[in-house]
Amino acid sequence: MTAAPNTLSPLAALAWAAAATLYSVLFLGAESERALGTLLVIAAAGVVLGARFGLVDRIRASIGGNERAFDIAAIAGVLVVGLWFHEEHFIILMMTTALLLMVAALGLTIQFGYAAWSTSRARPSSGSAATPPGSSPSTPRCRRSSLSRSED
Repeated sequence: MTAAPNTLSPLAALAWAAAATLYSVLFLGAESERALGTLLVIAAAGVVLGARFGLVDRIRASIGGNERAFDIAAIAGVLVVGLWFHEEHFIILMMTTALLLMVAALGLTIQFGYAAWSTSRARPSSGSAATPPGSSPSTPRCRRSSLSRSED
């Protein structure tokens, strides 16, 4: 069985990575509150307009179809930003802190996911797949026998 050939162009994903890299350089290099505010307003307007005109969906589809190319472009973008600010120690410290926090968050997400999966396999919680259809976890699992019912 062979995989279907990818027909999505990686251009939108690569353009998004380049735009995010440029925005990161501008954002980290901004030295006034007015410049930061302007960049935040531009980002918010870009997201709203991109969603309105379907650009977000096209970028998402392009990233989904070209994950490896986007991953390489994202890593290259981080390296470009790091090289751009190689003399700015505070910006490098901020980037390093952000990357360490992202790795910690990813690790905790994976750890909690495995912990929840293993606990749900050992002892089903409410609303899990082990609950039979049409019953809730609070209802008894077995029916009462006809002997225990009161006779009318």
